[in-house]
Amino acid sequence: FAGSTTYAFSLIVSAFILGLAAGGHVAAQIVDRVTDRRGLLAGVLLAVALASALLTPLLGELPLLLLEPLAAVDGFRATQTLVFSVLLGIVLLPTSLLGAVYPIATRLLAPDPATAPEAVGRAYAANTAGAVLGSLGTGLVLLPLLGLQDSLWLASTVFALAAGLLLAERRRLALALPALFALGAVATPDWNPRHMNLAPHIYGKDLVANPAALAQMRDSGSVLMHREGRGATVTVLQRPDGARVLRINGKTGASTHEDRMTQAWIGRLPAVLAERATDVFVLGLGSGMSLAPLLERADLTRLQVAELLPEVAEAAHA
Repeated sequence: FAGSTTYAFSLIVSAFILGLAAGGHVAAQIVDRVTDRRGLLAGVLLAVALASALLTPLLGELPLLLLEPLAAVDGFRATQTLVFSVLLGIVLLPTSLLGAVYPIATRLLAPDPATAPEAVGRAYAANTAGAVLGSLGTGLVLLPLLGLQDSLWLASTVFALAAGLLLAERRRLALALPALFALGAVATPDWNPRHMNLAPHIYGKDLVANPAALAQMRDSGSVLMHREGRGATVTVLQRPDGARVLRINGKTGASTHEDRMTQAWIGRLPAVLAERATDVFVLGLGSGMSLAPLLERADLTRLQVAELLPEVAEAAHA
């Protein structure tokens, strides 16, 4: 719902870091007043798991829920302010709890000031390694393998497992916590790809102004393909009128209806203007419609296509 721009990325990072900083600051103020720091850390980790588990079903419906609010604002600044407010509302609780983990863990590891430097160093090293491995593992492995929703549920389960390990003396509880979250992952309905592709930041005003079009996009047609990859979420939808639409992160990138002429001319025009078009390089496969006119040329000796997203190459066949 935030878009694929550098502004959206910056807003997400800002909201995330703000939550971490707030949680770390609050935890540092209260940690010395708590005697059972192991129990406190377990409680915070369990709260992270619960917050993530409660937010995960909501995330799938956010594009639908935000259609009217985003349609009601005008201008770049107002839109980005609303988006940031929503992002902060989503991540503030879990990121504040995550920010609280580090000061609590360091205080738990270093009850004596004499051992504090070594304990802080170990905790900082583990924290940094976890951040790096988590980012790489999620972006390169979990998202393509499990998808976004199941990756979030896996994260919730891991946090519950960590809380259980800290409560090892309560064996039944330690085993039950991750099992409950794993059960929640199985029992929760999958996100609706149609809702995920509404792109309210782009199409909000048009869809709110045309309830019939909104109803069609929200409820009608078929989902021919939906992949959450390393670089983007790619979906192919077939409308009731038979048109097929390729959407990347919710934005229409190609279609067999309105965009057909433009897509064909993107392939034809450079070949018409070029003195020689025997050796052709196409950047971006998309639906393949820009590629098709070039394949009709009798003077073509070599044609190369580069596509960044393997999901788009798969979508071209859908």
